[in-house]
Amino acid sequence: MLKKLKWPLRGKRFPTPGIKVKEEAGFDCEPITLLLIQEQGPQWIRFNFLAKITGGSLKTILESDQESLQAGWWDRKAVLPLRGRDIIRIIDCGLKYCQEPWHPVTLPLDLSCRHVVQKLILVFTNAADKIWLLLIKGTWLLIRN
Repeated sequence: MLKKLKWPLRGKRFPTPGIKVKEEAGFDCEPITLLLIQEQGPQWIRFNFLAKITGGSLKTILESDQESLQAGWWDRKAVLPLRGRDIIRIIDCGLKYCQEPWHPVTLPLDLSCRHVVQKLILVFTNAADKIWLLLIKGTWLLIRN
């Protein structure tokens, strides 16, 4: 008999910013800044924060649960046993930001609004190296010859 797979609903906002860090790594943390936003279309957007540890302790294999098996510190030169390589870019961005921040501290604000307005701006160059901008559906404006 086949079991139906149950997938978790993603994109949930947690009441405490560091709740996922606590569940997966064992540490309490406080966000410092929004580091990076990654997107692959409207269905997948990941917000990456740089945070500082404020308490807790590293999760061990004895504390494994459905959130994670354990957490660990790794030497920068060691080979990481990763399932995916996408985390490497996030780690690199965090290290670079700590050495030389390229933007001021930025944290999201919870601002209520009744309406959300989105406008699509489409800019492209054609084979003749002309820049075009889509203004309204069906209307194109030549920006540069």
